[in-house]
Amino acid sequence: MRFPNTGLLLLRESPKAPNKAKIIIETMEGSTSYHIPIIKVSDFSLDAIYEKKLYFLIPFYFFNFEKKLSDIENDSNKTQALADMYKGIVSHLGKAHQEGALSALSYSVIINFTKRIMNKLTVNHSVIREKVGDAMGGEVLDLPEIVIFRQGKAEGEQERKILEEKNTALKNEKAVLENKNTALENKNTALENEKAALLKELEALKEQLKQK
Repeated sequence: MRFPNTGLLLLRESPKAPNKAKIIIETMEGSTSYHIPIIKVSDFSLDAIYEKKLYFLIPFYFFNFEKKLSDIENDSNKTQALADMYKGIVSHLGKAHQEGALSALSYSVIINFTKRIMNKLTVNHSVIREKVGDAMGGEVLDLPEIVIFRQGKAEGEQERKILEEKNTALKNEKAVLENKNTALENKNTALENEKAALLKELEALKEQLKQK
């Protein structure tokens, strides 16, 4: 069995973080280990992300500003610069989508995920949240692909519930039939016992007639 190439993605900037990690696999016959690289989001510039088309890193890029948010919040120029940067990110993603380098589904997921992370990290920084949120275009509308996915998921869940209800009904019906079958077997046993008793009485009568 061949293990796939593996790595760890470090979201928050940490100068003390190593460049690799050791993976230990325990088996019934012992253990083995190997090293995997640690990929740090902070090591990638936006230009590098664009050039290498590593768009999946964009939502996590906001972690680079986590320790600087208070400073940015209190400086209108820095706040505007951050908002302008994310406006440029949205524009670049839109261009990548139009050129076919990014699917409509991926585009929507990246934008939505980016806004979610930004909103969580800026709970106590309302100015940044408002500025960056407005720069990214406010609420992101669901694209047809997202709507279809959710509808399909909902329909699948509804179908699962219907099948589960049918399965329960069949189990109940099976239980009823099994109870009826048990009742019939009990009646059959009673009839067999009654038959045996009648035969015994008949044999006794025959013996009495012979004696007369």
